[in-house]
Amino acid sequence: RIVLERMKREAWQSEVELRNLRAGLAPHLLFNCLAAVRGIVRTDPERARTFIDHLSRFLRDSTNAQERETVPLLDEWQLCEDFLALQSMRFERELPRLVEIEGTAYHARIPPMMLLNLVENAVKHGEISQRHPLAVSARLRDGFLEATVRNHGRLGPMPVGRPGGLGVARARRKAVYGTDGLLD
Repeated sequence: RIVLERMKREAWQSEVELRNLRAGLAPHLLFNCLAAVRGIVRTDPERARTFIDHLSRFLRDSTNAQERETVPLLDEWQLCEDFLALQSMRFERELPRLVEIEGTAYHARIPPMMLLNLVENAVKHGEISQRHPLAVSARLRDGFLEATVRNHGRLGPMPVGRPGGLGVARARRKAVYGTDGLLD
């Protein structure tokens, strides 16, 4: 009985953590995008329309994804592509990338926003250029998804008092899979 109660409590705690993570779509991204599109509207209306199209698809798809426990990697990667397009337009620079996702890996299911979280942090904290493109790879290996996000830059100290990029991704993984899986 004690073990059953502990398991129920752990399941409930995981569900609460997962709901909190799902609600964590960064409002700062929306605010930054709205500020950027405001500036673009006057100078390049066609570019502003393209920006708004990417933003609306990103918001719709990310909202839908957060309602599910897992999503196919293909859906998550499309979210990443929209995010990268928004950042490219916002900062008026290319974000070159090398993407190597094996066909079968596209169907693997992952916690929503997990890959996006890693891509967002790679862009935010790394140098992405023609010389140092963002590198993303994914493949199935022995029945498990092995995904890698690499950028050029230096890893700073872990933030104190908040989980930071990898901490959020680890929490998403833990909330869905418990002790199964690895994020490093």
